Parts: sequence; structure tokens; C-alpha cells
Amino acid sequence: MHRYSLFIATSLLFLGCSSVSDNNHTPQTITNTQANRAVTLSHIRAYLLIGNIEKAEQLFQGLGHTENNTQTLLILSELKAAQADSLGAQQAFLLAMDNKIASEKPMVSFVLLDYFCTEKMWPAIEGYGRSINSAVISADLKNTQLTTIGQCYFEQDKWQAARYWFEQLDFSGSISPTVYLALAREAVESTQYVRAKDLIEKYDTVKSTVNAHTLWTAFEVYTALNQPQQAIELGKQLRILFPNNSFTRRYILLTKRERIQAMKEDPLPSLTLRSSLPLPLEPKSATNAFHIIKKSETLYQLSKRYGVTTSELMSWNPDIVIDDISIGTEIRITPLR
Repeated sequence: MHRYSLFIATSLLFLGCSSVSDNNHTPQTITNTQANRAVTLSHIRAYLLIGNIEKAEQLFQGLGHTENNTQTLLILSELKAAQADSLGAQQAFLLAMDNKIASEKPMVSFVLLDYFCTEKMWPAIEGYGRSINSAVISADLKNTQLTTIGQCYFEQDKWQAARYWFEQLDFSGSISPTVYLALAREAVESTQYVRAKDLIEKYDTVKSTVNAHTLWTAFEVYTALNQPQQAIELGKQLRILFPNNSFTRRYILLTKRERIQAMKEDPLPSLTLRSSLPLPLEPKSATNAFHIIKKSETLYQLSKRYGVTTSELMSWNPDIVIDDISIGTEIRITPLR
């Protein structure tokens, strides 16, 4: 009897251990499956990012049954968009959002485009744009969606891509002022300055609001067009309206570098001796009452050019700071009368 009891106990212990082992194995298998799926999804995203849509499609098909989880559906939406299947992209996106925006189906394309833009999903945006171009929709709706796509590239300083999508617009309809600004900036990039001047003037005519990015972009255009007064005014607006913005910091660093470079090229006489040959004097006539600061110019240079002292220039221009003069600043070079 004792031996029989010992055998039963040993058997039960063995079965119990096997049961525990099996119970521990199931969650581990599930975890491994989830991990494999996550790795595959990351590979699909990588192929989409480099524009290999065919390989991304193959990997997605290899997943077999696609679980209705947010991440899988969002990647499916991105894949469908890259394939120019806008309807499939929207359907997958709605499912990913758990139908929370199902009541907004007419507007889902803008929500989806905003998502693609925020995540910088360029192949998806390109494919979606192609589907919009070939779709039979109203001119106003097409303009709005193409403007959204162009704006996305504009905000990332992708000037040529922004120009391409903006040029697909129907300019006989209503056009966002930002379109003219972005096209002006791209024209500067391609050294088409006459075109840039025409476009920036259109932008200034129709603009109604500004932000730090548009102010900075307009500043770049006017600087390239050698219109310092407008550029200076935009720089002032940046510093006043958006003092802590990254574009404002970029503007401050740019002007600071220019001042440092100017000081290196033409230090004050107390630091080093300049050539004994004087700069040609210009008469103090009524037409020469003011001088517009150009790149690398300093008060010391102006004093030599106009035959005055730096102290006089400072007294005639009490608002300027000797080491903080921006390009385009108007400097009085004759006494007040």
C-alpha cells in the first residue's frame, strides 16, 4: 500500500509539473508571435520609407490574418495610400481610430493627410496625392487637399516637392496665400528672382495672418531679392510676435554671425592698424543724408567714407547699437537740421 501511494503521489507531481510547464509555454508563444509581428511591421514601415512599396506589400501579405489593432491598421493605411488607393487608406485609418471619427467621413482625408504629414510618411503622401489628381471630385475639394499636401512639404523646406503639388492647383479658384509664399521661396532656390518678386508681392497682397514660419520664409525671400527694408521689418516682427520661436532664434543667430564676420573683416582701429590710404570721401549733400547698411559694413567704415567720426554717427543715430546693426539699417551720416 505504501509503495502504491508513493507511485500515485509521484505521478501527480509529474503531471502537475507538466501542467505548469504547459501553462507557462502558452503566454511565451503569444509574446513571441506579437514580437515577430512587431518586427515585421517595423520592416514594412522601413520599406515604405525608402519607397519599396512592392516589398512592403509582400511582407504585409505574409502576416496572414491581420489583427484589428491600431498599429497594424495604421500601417495598412499608409501602404494603401502609397499604392494610390485613397479609399482603402481611409477605411483602414477609420478602423484604426476605432470608428471614433466615422461621423466625419467626408473630412477623414484631411485628418489622414495631417497624420501622414506629422509622421513624415512621404511615399504615402505622394501616393495619396496621385489618387487625388486622378479622382473625379470638385475643383475646390481637390485644391484644398493638394494645398494640404503642398503645405506639408513647405513646412519641411522641401521646396521642389511643394512647388510640384502647388502647381497642380486650379488657380482660377481660391488660392491660399501660403501657396504664393512657398512658390516665391522655391523661385529663390532656383534663382528665378523676377518670378520670386512677382510671387512675394502677390503673397503680401492677399495674406491675412502670419506665423513664425511664414515670417522667416518671407524674410529669406526679401533678403535674396536684396530688399533690406522689408527683410528688417520681418525680422522685427519675428522678435516681437514670436520671441521664443526656433525661427526667431535662427534669425538672431544669422544676424549675429554677420556682425561677427563684419568685425573680423574690419576691426576697430584700436585693435589693428588699417591701410593708411583713406577711403574716397562722399559729399555731405542732401541726397547723401542717409546710408543703408550693406553686408559687412561697419560704423568705422562709414566714418572714413563720409569724413566724420564714429562718435558723431552715434550721436546722430541714438537708436542704434554699435555692435548690433542689421543689414538694411538706415544710418544718418549728416547732422540733424
